[in-house]
Amino acid sequence: MKPPVIVLGMHRSGTSLFSRWLSFSGLHLGDRLYGASSFNPYGYYEDCDFIELHKSLLKSKGGCESGHEQPLGSLALRDSDIEQVNILIKRKESDFLWGWKEPRTCLLLPLYRRQCPAARYIVVVREYESIIASLVKRERAKQSLFWGLFCRLGIEDLLVKYYQWRFNNYYAGIVDHYFSCLLSHCDKVRENTIIINLDDLLVSPLNVKRRLADFLPGLNLVDFEEVYDGSVMSKQEKINFLRPNVRTGLDEKYRALIKLSVSHG
Repeated sequence: MKPPVIVLGMHRSGTSLFSRWLSFSGLHLGDRLYGASSFNPYGYYEDCDFIELHKSLLKSKGGCESGHEQPLGSLALRDSDIEQVNILIKRKESDFLWGWKEPRTCLLLPLYRRQCPAARYIVVVREYESIIASLVKRERAKQSLFWGLFCRLGIEDLLVKYYQWRFNNYYAGIVDHYFSCLLSHCDKVRENTIIINLDDLLVSPLNVKRRLADFLPGLNLVDFEEVYDGSVMSKQEKINFLRPNVRTGLDEKYRALIKLSVSHG
């Protein structure tokens, strides 16, 4: 059986786009994938079995099922939790290239390092301001009634600023936690990990394709342009209302991940 290929990254980091590319190139990501939405019109390429397992594990540890809201829960897993993971992995194992992408995996990496010691990891990194902006935009979309009203009054900018003030630091804390998880993980499994900077992928896809081909020689990588639709990828955004110490911490972790993207693979 081949070891899994696990795609890692914070929610709204471009992991769906990246996994779509891998799927088109021959990586089996599951038989029952989470479908499209208004935020992801081409689908998430997430195995529903892993989604359900991770939600259950996070909830049992006092965390939020979404994985991008507080609390994030603890990693104190029971033997029964580990057994659930083992059963699912055994079901998924294949002689073909297989794996999964599910952002909540980042919160459970110590478990997967133990249970899948030969796994190959692909970490997708995006600059944090765009991640936060995307999460806040999704939060704002929940209030569609108020958004429509503010638009009709011509004061939608006020609502945008309110949501940034209300949620930017909240989501920044979650992004910071994911970045910490990824940095810790990359330090422990250097030889089995490649880190992809989303900006590099969008600007120089051929270079990323060459790196990925060396890392996963069994894949028949299609040209990235076959799966990329620039009209659905949100542009980089600069955000306000972040506390200086929060921004400093995120800057340090983001720069550390980008530095690793150059030295890994």
